[in-house]
Order: sequence, then C-alpha cells, then structure tokens
Amino acid sequence: MMNGLRAFLAACALVTVISGCSRNEPKPLEIMFYGESENWTFQYHTDSKRSGNNTVSVDFYYKGKITELLETKRIVFSYGTSIGSIAETLHFDQIDTAYFNVEFDEDLIQGIVGKPEEKMRVILEWEDKRETMNITQYEK
Repeated sequence: MMNGLRAFLAACALVTVISGCSRNEPKPLEIMFYGESENWTFQYHTDSKRSGNNTVSVDFYYKGKITELLETKRIVFSYGTSIGSIAETLHFDQIDTAYFNVEFDEDLIQGIVGKPEEKMRVILEWEDKRETMNITQYEK
C-alpha cells in the first residue's frame, strides 16, 4: 500500500514539473521610439516589463559629415513627454563620432510606452543650430 502511494505521489510530482516547464511565457512587448530631423536620428528600444531604473539611455546619430562637427564643443540633447522634459549637455574637446549614446537622469519614456497617442519631442542644439523631432513609437 505504501509503495502504491509513493508511486502515485511521484507521478503527480512529475506531471506538475512537466506542466510547469511547458508553459509559454508571453514575450515582453518591445517598443521602438524613432524620429528624424534634417541632421539627426533618434532611436530608443525598450520592453514593457523593464522598470525600476530611473535613468534612460538613448541613441542619437548625426547624419551629416563628422567634419561638420569638428568645431562643436557642446551638444544639448533634450526630450519631453506629457510627464515632463529633461536635457543633458555633452561637452567635447573634439568630436570624432556620429553616434552619441546619451544617458538622462530621469526616465520620462516608460510612462508613455504602449500609449501611441502620447507624444514625445526631441530638441538638439549645437553651435548656432537647433533641430526638433517628433518621435513616434512602434510596436515590434
């Protein structure tokens, strides 16, 4: 009788383990934010499960020639959502890249993820130039 009970409990445990392993967890929703202006491209990828970190890192690409930025000593990157706005200024001795990964101290993007009706605007300032981009979010 005891052996039959052990066999039954072992079978129940095996079924529980197998059914737990076969669960298909939903893949996190990935959202891409993208925008372009005359000289710049903005890109940000996230997934809807990411949270807890209050900073945000975004990518900016200069579309022109690097030589056009040689005299630039600072670039102001800023963005705003319905939650608020924030800016980060990068200072340079010499720019030798067209790619800028900018980390902002406050993440104002997570609050609008998955809400395409929410708008985001990016402003870049360098030398005596200023460009604005309207950013669109796409579900991947």
